[in-house]
Amino acid sequence: MRGSRSPAALLVLAFYTCIAAPTFAQTPGAREADSRAAASETFREAQAAFARRDFAAAAAAFEQTARTLPHATTWLNAAEAWEKRGDWVRAAEDCDRALGVPDTAPEIRREAERRLAVALPRVATLEVRGPRGFTARIDGSAEEALPIKRRLPPGPHRVVVTELRTTREQTHQVLIDAGATRTIEVSPEASPAAPRQIETTTPPPREARSVPTASWIAWGAGGALAATAGVLGVQTLNAKAAYEDGPTQKTLDTFRRDRLLTNTFAGGAIVALGVGVVVWLVSGTNRSDRAGRFAAAPLVGFEEPWRPTTR
Repeated sequence: MRGSRSPAALLVLAFYTCIAAPTFAQTPGAREADSRAAASETFREAQAAFARRDFAAAAAAFEQTARTLPHATTWLNAAEAWEKRGDWVRAAEDCDRALGVPDTAPEIRREAERRLAVALPRVATLEVRGPRGFTARIDGSAEEALPIKRRLPPGPHRVVVTELRTTREQTHQVLIDAGATRTIEVSPEASPAAPRQIETTTPPPREARSVPTASWIAWGAGGALAATAGVLGVQTLNAKAAYEDGPTQKTLDTFRRDRLLTNTFAGGAIVALGVGVVVWLVSGTNRSDRAGRFAAAPLVGFEEPWRPTTR
């Protein structure tokens, strides 16, 4: 047979396959009889829904029939109903299910492949592969064991892969175009290495730096010189004012003398204060060096004192 089957032909073929299959006729058991009865009921519901163009209800009823009595033609009826409704993702999924039914006649397989070829350019395909012990959730759906192959609407999708042994999760964001196939290869992540313990040495407490006597002497002298320079500075200003009021040789000599003394004492104060600071800094450095040398130097000639042995 060439071309696609008509909906009526597929419906009749599926109906007689489910109800009058030789396998079930040759195995008259209570369970098989109940399955045939349930399949007959849902098949009639599917026919009625298809006739009134309620394709979603027809597809759902055909799928229920195929789950009760698996047959490729019943899945193809469901795929055709989804096509009529414009749901190409579900149509492709039902074509996959039809191709997955064993011992299907060649012409039925060709029909399933043809319908799938029509649907695939309109859907995205995602495959998640990995070793045993991993599951995946696609867009918040239920967990499924790997490997997984899903037909999806084109666009972005979120895949959460879980390693069952460690419950560690990997999240993948994928964007799949219509007609494209995206594959995610899952590999076990290496176990995180134990955190390294970093040995830290607590530095010994620093002893408070004491000010040496020489610094105190220098600072005291500097303070005295600075005070004297301040007094002389006032005298220098007065001498300058006297010279400006009455410029004579005497007032000029007095001004120059006071200015020289002021500068001399001020310079001496600066030098004395600087010497005190230098002595303080140098004495602290020498003391630290000595402490370091003493702490690192081994004890020479030390012996454990003799102790009598007690029995």
